Amino acid sequence: MAAQPQPAPTQSSSPLAALLGRLGSFRQVGASSLPPNVNTGAACASTRPPRHLFVCVHGLAGRPEDLSALREALMRVRKGGEALPLVHLATANAHNRFATYDGIPAGAQRLAQEIRLLVAQQPSLTHLTLVGNSLGGLYARYAAALLYSEDGRIAGLEPVTFLTTATPHLGVGQHSHLALIPQPLQVVGSKVLGASIKELLLQDGDARNGREPLLLRMASERTSADQRSLPFLESLRAFKSRHVYANAVNDFLVAYETAAFMPEGAAERVGQLAGGAPRVLYTRQREPTTQVVPPAGGTPAAMQRRMALGLGSMRWSETAVHFPGFLPLAHNRIVALRRDPILTWLNACGAEVVEHTAQALLAQLQDEEEGTVSAGMNS
Repeated sequence: MAAQPQPAPTQSSSPLAALLGRLGSFRQVGASSLPPNVNTGAACASTRPPRHLFVCVHGLAGRPEDLSALREALMRVRKGGEALPLVHLATANAHNRFATYDGIPAGAQRLAQEIRLLVAQQPSLTHLTLVGNSLGGLYARYAAALLYSEDGRIAGLEPVTFLTTATPHLGVGQHSHLALIPQPLQVVGSKVLGASIKELLLQDGDARNGREPLLLRMASERTSADQRSLPFLESLRAFKSRHVYANAVNDFLVAYETAAFMPEGAAERVGQLAGGAPRVLYTRQREPTTQVVPPAGGTPAAMQRRMALGLGSMRWSETAVHFPGFLPLAHNRIVALRRDPILTWLNACGAEVVEHTAQALLAQLQDEEEGTVSAGMNS
């Protein structure tokens, strides 16, 4: 039985967003009003209906076109005559400039509804891949739990690949440039900027009521005593493969330690660095950890260790990338983020990493298609 989504907040948790919302009207476009085939790429170029849905999810204050370089790479490398995947740039959290600040659960519920509508519009779909950039990776993880059913499907589709790029799986504020901000100022900032920032800074827990921060709950197993909790880890395990891309250095928002959920892995990745052009440093397979998750601890470091062990309880592929230089601009370059001409030019050096990401995604897609063909021949 599919997990039931919790109701989204009826008002913004950010005083700043609420104030600006009163000062000016914002165009509200909910996922329920999504027009057919929006941002789905060139699926019509193939005579075969699409079977595989790729959903690409932008990050904080992002726009759907941020991930258009990846969509183009996915469509370009497909061979002629093959069924093109349906590559969709998610729009659910782009309806106004502050949509991504009202909390991960609210944004994930909008994303889940958008995916449901896409699946309903395309009855030929059978497989699902989720790609999340930055905060979009957390939206995708939460949405997968909302859409998960006990038969192992997500939104009624067979989950194939879950991939994130520069996603703060362990939160922010401990390892990135944000660590330079004193803790008291982080607390104040989280209250002013909204629920999403509070969750990313691990400031949303309530020790008096025994409620842990959201990101910690998202990396924990469900207990029999709490049947209302969502199947966060079960839904991740349902994917055939899981992949994280992390910037080794120069990411001012999401450091390697949190993007790769390796809070104590700095020495290893720094040892791989050298000068030269932007490039992929390595891809490696990480087997499930066998360490016992430690008991609850209230410090950010203790919570990050628990989150890393929870997420590490399943197999992952990890790719570390390097954008050398003196400026910390890697966060947007890892996806060759496109928006306006200046940002597109500034981040174009990430094209090689985007191609690598597309190849990693399509390799798993090819394996799935060959398995389907083989099963059909043997039936």
